[in-house]
Amino acid sequence: MKTRALLECLGRAALIGLGLAAFSSTTPAQPSKAQAPVQAGQFFTIVEPINDEVIERVRTSALPAIEQATAKGARPTLVFEFRPGETRPGQSSFGASSDLATFLATRLTGARQTVAYVPEPLSGYAVLAVLACDEIIMGPDASLGPISPEGEPITPRERETVRELARLKPRDPDLLLGMLAPNADLREIRTADRQVHYVLADRLPEFEKQHQVVENQPAWEGGRRGILTVERARQGFVRLVAEDRAKIAEAFNLASTSDDPTLGGPVSPILIRIEGAIDQVKESYVRRRIGQAFKEGDNLIIFDIDSEGGLDHPADTIAETIVNLKDIRTVAYINEHATGVATLIALACDEIVFHKGGRLGNLTQLVDGSKPDPLDDRMTAVLAKRAFDLAQANGHPGALARAMVDPNVEVLSARDAKTGAV
Repeated sequence: MKTRALLECLGRAALIGLGLAAFSSTTPAQPSKAQAPVQAGQFFTIVEPINDEVIERVRTSALPAIEQATAKGARPTLVFEFRPGETRPGQSSFGASSDLATFLATRLTGARQTVAYVPEPLSGYAVLAVLACDEIIMGPDASLGPISPEGEPITPRERETVRELARLKPRDPDLLLGMLAPNADLREIRTADRQVHYVLADRLPEFEKQHQVVENQPAWEGGRRGILTVERARQGFVRLVAEDRAKIAEAFNLASTSDDPTLGGPVSPILIRIEGAIDQVKESYVRRRIGQAFKEGDNLIIFDIDSEGGLDHPADTIAETIVNLKDIRTVAYINEHATGVATLIALACDEIVFHKGGRLGNLTQLVDGSKPDPLDDRMTAVLAKRAFDLAQANGHPGALARAMVDPNVEVLSARDAKTGAV
């Protein structure tokens, strides 16, 4: 009964935001006159290659997200994060990518808006799905395009698909066609009204009849034909450049930065306790329990953590296993302590929930048995970066995570004067 009550309590806290405080840069502050109300929203991760399975997963999660919000009198913001993946980046087929683009552009009318988030360079036909969203947000090091894989012929069907996306989500059709056909002579035109336009060379005479051109130069930098860089995208193509999901959640006043695989179906939770020192035995136990949960179709894992640390390799292996889970939402419940290397495990989870008095961080030493071993400068740098990367991957504040390991990191808190976000 005690375990079931804990599962129900934590499940409610994680899934609908009741009762317990969560560690997140997007956790809304107390409402104020200057702060906009929290909006309904949901994040979805799309990893290449795009195929029928990916499309079905998006369909069966995005549509229920709209239905659930509508039932509460709201219209959600749906954020689709596009990742190139490690196995076949840029190799999504035209057919699957255009089918996903059609779905995103035409079937999600119940949403307040759809947002494509591209945190890293993305090329190939997967870009079509990005262009199907109402808004596009890019990471500081991201780029888009070229759309057509090198060496493949461009068919009339592909050109028509791009033109239709430009019409549905009003964007410069010539720019999109230039991303589709990088060898085309695309010009960047500045007019007397200080606007930037992209015009294919064969349309330039017609354009000049209607506009006063003050500057005409090639659109693509040498060696980067068909690639829309962040610098160029800032000129009206994107309204926001964001290094992580937390910035997006702040911009749209969303309460959470996590994917939720439980949408559209019942919650099937499992509780995994992580107590005491983190070592190879504990690593084997936790990974075995995670594998069991995956096989049994559980979609919510709550890690009840009460540990003051241990060894770095077992803790990092557990963290890596958690952060790579698909279709399972993960919650770290900080019962009393998640300190030392247990910090990495908590940061790997989608959500972090504290019991009153719970403590997270203070990763300043490794513990082998009862013998503490303070971190040297090299290990501090390595583990600080690891903590930062895990936090960023799950929408937690990266700066705070780094400071939990490196005592020399200074973290400042700033409040947005317009939104009240911290």
